This record gives sequence, C-alpha cells and structure tokens, in this order.
Amino acid sequence: MNRFASLPAVALFLTTLAAPAFAHGLKGEMGEHVMSGTISKIDHQTGMLTLDTDAAPLSLHFPPSALKGMKEGDKVAVEMSISRHVPASAASHHKH
Repeated sequence: MNRFASLPAVALFLTTLAAPAFAHGLKGEMGEHVMSGTISKIDHQTGMLTLDTDAAPLSLHFPPSALKGMKEGDKVAVEMSISRHVPASAASHHKH
C-alpha cells in the first residue's frame, strides 16, 4: 500500500480537530500533540471511532461527515490539546 494514501485522511482529521478549537477560542491549551494509529472501529452514523495507538485505544467522536470515506484499518493521525477553559457552547453539549 502506498504510504501516502492516508494523507488526505490525516489532513481531514487535523482540520476537523483544529476547527473547533479556533472557533471556540480555547485559551490555556496544554499538552498539545499529535497521535497516530489505526481505526479499529468506526460508526459512520454516530461519528464514533476507536483509534488503536501505541499508548492505548482512544474513543473519539467527530461529525459523521468528517469520517466519510474512512474505514477500519485506515492509518490516521489526530491533533489534540487540553484546556481548563470550557466555552459555554461546548459545556452545554457534554452535560450528563
């Protein structure tokens, strides 16, 4: 398999993750990094996927449209950071 075949998928994940951070104006980001892995489970209806990484499996959620064309076995990368500042729009989506 061509090792560059997953570059569009990597760009899509990075764009998908970066857009909300810029849109919500996160402040005080820490631990910013990129993790790569293999998609082991994917649900195109809900946008949920499991990414097997060297550290541990990650359960992630994306807009379902961001996962279009992706499948189990694809190698991808995600860009992440963490912040103590939670915008009101993000907090209202995660109430239990």
